[in-house]
Amino acid sequence: MRYNAFAHGLEYYEFLGRTQKQLQDEPDTVTAKLEEIQSRLDNRTNAVAMFAGNENSIALNRQLADGFLASMDAQKIERAEYDLPLPEKNEALVIDGSGIDQETLDGYILESYTYFAMPQGELTGAVNAAEAVLKGRPQDEAVTCMRQLKQLDLEKLADYKELLEKFTEAGAVRTAGGAAAINSEADRYDKILSPF
Repeated sequence: MRYNAFAHGLEYYEFLGRTQKQLQDEPDTVTAKLEEIQSRLDNRTNAVAMFAGNENSIALNRQLADGFLASMDAQKIERAEYDLPLPEKNEALVIDGSGIDQETLDGYILESYTYFAMPQGELTGAVNAAEAVLKGRPQDEAVTCMRQLKQLDLEKLADYKELLEKFTEAGAVRTAGGAAAINSEADRYDKILSPF
């Protein structure tokens, strides 16, 4: 959870804001950090070259990929140690709207279903399939999610209560809702985020 929050979540958004300010105040420091990152990426050790294309392009791609990888250093990879701060135990995110009814749930379902059902081009589909293999995810993951979404209603949503209670006992809690609803319960949260 910590990694996802700092790689994709609001913590990442806050990091970008801090970086932008540091770029204005200390451009040399930011440049040095970027150059350090660049030097770590210039490494072919354990690199994976994925290819998606037609059969006629395989030989050309292999030649180009081999040349690209050969141009990189072959450095020993040291285990990375991350010291990411723990997210707040109870956190709220202010968004528009509050409460949920079947119509609202149907809107979320439709939006999610549309994401999974969006057509992929031949090359995008091939790259996504290769990435799924690398990450150990099943190839039919999207279809499984779509089937589950089609069965979701308010009654089934309520069935998740016990599971969510277990999450709250063992992990961090994030709540998203309207400003009025969140602020009326402000004492329940260690941090309230209102980025908009």
